[in-house]
Formats: sequence, structure tokens, C-alpha cells
Amino acid sequence: MENSVIYPEFFGAIGDGISDDRSAILNWLNYNALGLKEKTYRISEDIYKSFNNKHIQGDSKLSTIQSDESRVFNLD
Repeated sequence: MENSVIYPEFFGAIGDGISDDRSAILNWLNYNALGLKEKTYRISEDIYKSFNNKHIQGDSKLSTIQSDESRVFNLD
């Protein structure tokens, strides 16, 4: 998986904006080539993680990670 784009779904994320995808997002952030589908990934609380040396690619400007506390990432 080192050279492949890694999606949160690989770790069980649903991306429906309702299900809590926090655990999947935390696991996803351990990789460098990150991809997001055109979905809303909901996390129950903010994640504080360095984005150094990470490449994040979204399928769309509508790819979003939405926290119950605040919006943490949007590709726009």
C-alpha cells in the first residue's frame, strides 16, 4: 500500500455524514498518499495531527471531513 492512494474506506469509513468515521480517519492519517471520495466523513471530535509530508487528493471539491466540534478539512 505504500505507493497507492489510501482512502478512509480501507479502514471502515462510511462517509455518509452521519456515521462516526473518526477511528477510520485516524488510521488513514498514518499514510502519506491520502485520497478522499466525494463524501462527508463525520468525526465525533477534532483530530490534531501533523500533515507534514502528506499528499491529500480529493475526488471532488465536495470531499469533506466534518467534526461535531468544527469543520477540519475541505477540498475547495
